[in-house]
Amino acid sequence: QDPTDPVPYPPTIEGQGHTVVKEVTLYNTYIGFYNNSCSSMLIRDFYATALKQGIYGANAYDIPRIERVSVDTRYWMNSGLPGAPTGLAADQLNSHTRQTTVGLIGGRQDWGYWYDIEIANAKTGILFAGNDAVGKLVTRNVQYGIYTTNVDAPGLQITHSDISASVEGVHYEVDGLQTLVATATTFRDAPIGIHTLSKTSHGVSLTDCTFRNWDRYALYMEGGHLTTDDNRFEDDKPAIKLEATVSQALLSGNTFAAPETALTAADTTLVQRDDTAKVAPCVPDYTFTPAETRSAATDRLFLVTDYGAQAGGVRDCTAAFQEALTAAGEAGGGTVYIPGGTYRLNGSLTVPSGVELRGSFDGAHYGNSTFNGT
Repeated sequence: QDPTDPVPYPPTIEGQGHTVVKEVTLYNTYIGFYNNSCSSMLIRDFYATALKQGIYGANAYDIPRIERVSVDTRYWMNSGLPGAPTGLAADQLNSHTRQTTVGLIGGRQDWGYWYDIEIANAKTGILFAGNDAVGKLVTRNVQYGIYTTNVDAPGLQITHSDISASVEGVHYEVDGLQTLVATATTFRDAPIGIHTLSKTSHGVSLTDCTFRNWDRYALYMEGGHLTTDDNRFEDDKPAIKLEATVSQALLSGNTFAAPETALTAADTTLVQRDDTAKVAPCVPDYTFTPAETRSAATDRLFLVTDYGAQAGGVRDCTAAFQEALTAAGEAGGGTVYIPGGTYRLNGSLTVPSGVELRGSFDGAHYGNSTFNGT
């Protein structure tokens, strides 16, 4: 790829239904990963310099998971590969991605779970159209941290994140009652921290958030209703603007650097404000430590079907599974593999040290397009 004139091409990785992508680095992909039926999808430890978009996932009917993902120009720049951009070419690459690249795109999803995501040097961090929960999102050198064209009910949840943007931290448009919930998140640097454009009766709920270094408003709402509790608005300037189409606002326990000019609201908006009363409990700190990665002690493979196991869910396969596990343990370790299918186990199993019991999927799955799994 030429960083000054990227050539479009199909996705580097394309999934269908349940797809597992782990421990992948893409240095100059145009579209990193694409899955238009991403039920039970798992993406983990995915790093990319993307010239158009990093990850696309849509039409999920069971919880897709995206964890430990970073999209940034530094992966190509620092790769040491022939043609890796440096100097002027690196500046041109950043200029291109900041006008073009979308880190993650989420289409229709049933409560996708996205955690530990970093997007830098892009136009948009995340473009949402589904109902999702995102945690530990960090954006830098982007125009929009999060941009929604519409989200499914019940809405969008953001928590324990740090969103820096040059235009809007969150751009929120919905067609109905879908609620935006943000907790323990910092919104910084954007002229508008959160901007809701819809005139519908959607909700915005903010708890334990920090707003700093805004230009116009920390929060600008053109409709809906607002609940805020225990947030910090650190700039000495007007903080919240509510248009006449905002039906009501409840503000409790918030800290404003300029309390007298903090809120601008129409007379038709029902406002209840008490900066001294904190209603919601404190949001607890949250850190997630992934489970220890374990692997078989050797590369030997043992098939449970070689020991008498039969798929179908009728025959009790407990003894066959245990025989395969014991054989692997006595051989010094290995992988006991279960081919795709349904197996009946009436008893319990003991997995020896150095042995991995492995099915046909690397991640949890719940049906839909994944019925042929183990």
